[in-house]
Amino acid sequence: MRKISPAALTQVTTNLGGEPLVVVAIYWNGKNSTPSYYCDRGAFFDLPQLQGKILKLANLDDVVNISNASNSQSVSITLDDTDNSIKNIYDHTDIHKKKVAIYQWFTQINFNEKFLIFEGLINSPIVWSEKDRTLSFDIVSKLEDAEIGFSPEEGDFRAFNQ
Repeated sequence: MRKISPAALTQVTTNLGGEPLVVVAIYWNGKNSTPSYYCDRGAFFDLPQLQGKILKLANLDDVVNISNASNSQSVSITLDDTDNSIKNIYDHTDIHKKKVAIYQWFTQINFNEKFLIFEGLINSPIVWSEKDRTLSFDIVSKLEDAEIGFSPEEGDFRAFNQ
């Protein structure tokens, strides 16, 4: 369940003057590590941990499996890496299945009052472009899972040659 602070709710319901920022938190070193924060606009001097590196955030789809065994959502993201900081992570860390959280935040409120809009794991395709100095990948959220089928074991059947 999402919790939106009263200050954030005021910003959301304001008709003029407040433009939300998209903030992506990536847990490069595991889900309990300190995340790296990226946003869709330039740097904020009072928040040095927030880097304006999001070039593209698209394809928020709701995908439902035909058998209704699972439900997932997917987002595609492209990050700018002209400073080589993400390439260094990409070269030394397996980023597949790392946790990602996507928030909305308004500059008029405290950064801690950002609110979650999507959460998932990095998934394929993961594409590093040397020419463009970008890293692109999908973020997939698995909401529900149900096992289908079974694996028979030898003890499940009577021997035919008894």
